Amino acid sequence: MREYFPEGTAGKPFEASPELWEDFEGCKLAAIANAEAADNLNNAAMSGNKGDVFEALKQTAATCSGCHKVYRLN
Repeated sequence: MREYFPEGTAGKPFEASPELWEDFEGCKLAAIANAEAADNLNNAAMSGNKGDVFEALKQTAATCSGCHKVYRLN
């Protein structure tokens, strides 16, 4: 995560919220959850099961928006 948000990158043009630095461990956990959800989405897509893909897509989107609500300015 630090390569994406090195210290001092709060604000524009990076759009990182100061909350990212106040709760960097939480941000790392959110990134791990997103990576796991993306892996699940990939596996679901490879299975060809549309229901599984839809559920995995919802889970992935939830990890994206959940992180952005807390750790992104916009």
